[in-house]
Amino acid sequence: MRCMAASHARLLPSTPSSTCSRTKSQRFRECLNAAYYSCADGMPIVWACNRFGGRRVPRIAGVDLIEQLCERGAARGLRVFFLGGSPESANTTARLQSGRYPGL
Repeated sequence: MRCMAASHARLLPSTPSSTCSRTKSQRFRECLNAAYYSCADGMPIVWACNRFGGRRVPRIAGVDLIEQLCERGAARGLRVFFLGGSPESANTTARLQSGRYPGL
């Protein structure tokens, strides 16, 4: 895994899976920790933050963010990188979103 340069902003939905992977890989943990914005994607993350994090956080599902992120990213000429799932699913998602939002 290659972490993007620090000048790149990253929005990362924090899932139970990514939280577990964070403990296993220092490089992955560094990428997650360097995110510009991380949101709780999944009720187990929300519950843990609310119980152990000392503050209440809302659930913001990554799937709910993707449309707005792609629409606004295309309008501003930004790049979007899809991480997770199989390479085929990431490629399919990238192709579909590029078709919906030219310039992405």
